[in-house]
Amino acid sequence: MLYLSNALSINMLGADLPPEGLTLRVRQLSLEEAKGLLGRGFVSVVGHQATAEILSVLLGVEVPFNRIAITMRAGDALLVFQLRVRLEEGRILTKEEVLSLYEGGQASFYLVEVLDQ
Repeated sequence: MLYLSNALSINMLGADLPPEGLTLRVRQLSLEEAKGLLGRGFVSVVGHQATAEILSVLLGVEVPFNRIAITMRAGDALLVFQLRVRLEEGRILTKEEVLSLYEGGQASFYLVEVLDQ
């Protein structure tokens, strides 16, 4: 399964991690690489409306706002649109602010893959 998100959380890996842990692979992707991945289908778990709207424009596909919890398993992947700045507590960005951060190199796409469990 491929998920699209605006954040990565340890909670996405499940409440009961195996004693030996999990192996993850994380790599940064270009916008074109991110677009290519989404062609095979994805589930949006984007938890902020403005980010979903910006991702729809950037990626050229409809990205629904969908604040749900997921549990990733071996073979699953998460395409993360990650801000590389820390916001003040409680700060909600507008679409324009998110786009400005991306265009200014302060946001990137990362692919997080669960290799084994």
